[in-house]
Amino acid sequence: MALGLGLFVVLGLVVLPVLVTMLAVALAQRLGGDDTAGWESPGPTVRARRHELLIASASAMGAVVCAGVVLSLPVAGTGALAVLPEVPGIAQALGPFAAVVVFCAVRAAGELTWPRPSGIVRTAPLVRRTVRSLGGARLRWLLVTVLALAFALVVFGLVAGEGGRQFDHPPVIWPDGSVSESSRGPFPGWPYGVPLLAGLVAAVLATVTTLRLIARRSPLAGVAGEHDAAVRATSAARLLGGVQLLVGGTLGMTLWTAGSALRPGGELPAGAAGAWLPGVGVVLMVAGVVIGVASGICGLLTAMPSRPANASASAPAVRLDRGVRA
Repeated sequence: MALGLGLFVVLGLVVLPVLVTMLAVALAQRLGGDDTAGWESPGPTVRARRHELLIASASAMGAVVCAGVVLSLPVAGTGALAVLPEVPGIAQALGPFAAVVVFCAVRAAGELTWPRPSGIVRTAPLVRRTVRSLGGARLRWLLVTVLALAFALVVFGLVAGEGGRQFDHPPVIWPDGSVSESSRGPFPGWPYGVPLLAGLVAAVLATVTTLRLIARRSPLAGVAGEHDAAVRATSAARLLGGVQLLVGGTLGMTLWTAGSALRPGGELPAGAAGAWLPGVGVVLMVAGVVIGVASGICGLLTAMPSRPANASASAPAVRLDRGVRA
């Protein structure tokens, strides 16, 4: 047992984060990094993109380490580290949201490390940026995912069986006249749904706060307006992509778990009550897989930096005196 725990700590908390970071760096450089992007990129822009890549790698590593720590907690709800002893596996269910908070916290700390503009008089593009405009389509899809997860948790909480941890199937009348009842779990009823909803709210607040930091970040000194916009768009995309991966993965696992519980343990007789439930269960399981895979792909694609050509055109530079922020 001790040897297995040691291997888990070494592989899960050390080797895996390093490999994830190396993969992110390799993808960013290979699929559009500073050296192979094909656009004119002066020295300050190269340094800015490398700094952004360092922040993204650190936040990804923090999220992976957090997930590894949460997965190492007791599943059965026993021991000193049990989160809710009466709800087995709740710590693992909340793991993605804990990873989102850590992911955003590291990203927010990294946003504070950008060099501040200096000098009595400086010039910068005067551009109005908001969380909505910076997030774009990624923010809208994340909002759809959040609402879908919240709706699913409420519905599953309402239809869950007694205790909220299993789904009670309708009684089945067999040809010989006997009646059988069955319940299957785990099922994401209120004992799981309420903590998950609280974790979802915390994840959304952390994401919006961090996105505001990116939107209000001062223009980078010595970096052209279109390059500054591209670096800022890269930061926002990587933040939203990572959150989408974790929240979408949670939605996928919730649908899969609920769908699995809706399927009966054996074949039902013809005309049995609730004969439609297995079909609904299959649909939920397939939807969970599709959403989980799609969210993972969206998250991984954000390793590619945004190109200046895709950034919005900068407004004419204006003269800014000391104390006035762009």
